[in-house]
Amino acid sequence: MLNGKTAAVKSVLRLEGHCIACAVNRRAHELTVQMLNSEETESIEEKNSELELLTRFHLQTDFSRLCTERPELSGGSPVEVTLSEDEFSRFNISVRPLKNEERLLEE
Repeated sequence: MLNGKTAAVKSVLRLEGHCIACAVNRRAHELTVQMLNSEETESIEEKNSELELLTRFHLQTDFSRLCTERPELSGGSPVEVTLSEDEFSRFNISVRPLKNEERLLEE
């Protein structure tokens, strides 16, 4: 909580050779493993908030339609996707192409 307001929850996903649905599943799995291995309550709460965001997005999204409407989310090009939710529970998706040097850092 910052200045009486809850910090916005977001999730950053990298799409390189896989679509957004796969990236959401991978990140959710990664967060679950991290939470099971963590003893820090604050860290667990932050990860749980992100996991809840990903779960809502997964349950409410038609991924076939989304990838048809937004081909950059189909995994054909390396991009970084930032997923967040506004105060009306609408999902916001911003996409940024990954530069070659950013892609090399992940390998």
